[in-house]
Amino acid sequence: MLAVDTEPASIEATLANARANAVDLTVQLVDSHARLPRAAVAVANISLEAVCELPARIDVDELVTSGYLAGRPFALAGFEPVERRVLEGWAADFHRRV
Repeated sequence: MLAVDTEPASIEATLANARANAVDLTVQLVDSHARLPRAAVAVANISLEAVCELPARIDVDELVTSGYLAGRPFALAGFEPVERRVLEGWAADFHRRV
């Protein structure tokens, strides 16, 4: 499994959490505008603005996004919305490449 982030502190926290939970994980620091590694599935818990920039940066078949309020509708170029879940006003969306 691969995790990427743009902030060194987030990389450190991810590694600490992986160790604490006995998860085998590779973590990479990436530039905030770089093309991301190919994956079958990606999970992104980031701002809605950053989510909307993902289609230009990511090559995945399925994408789960979260980290934004449910009241802000959006569409991702090249993806179809499959399912949305909302908890306490926060949204998580499942998208599939079209």
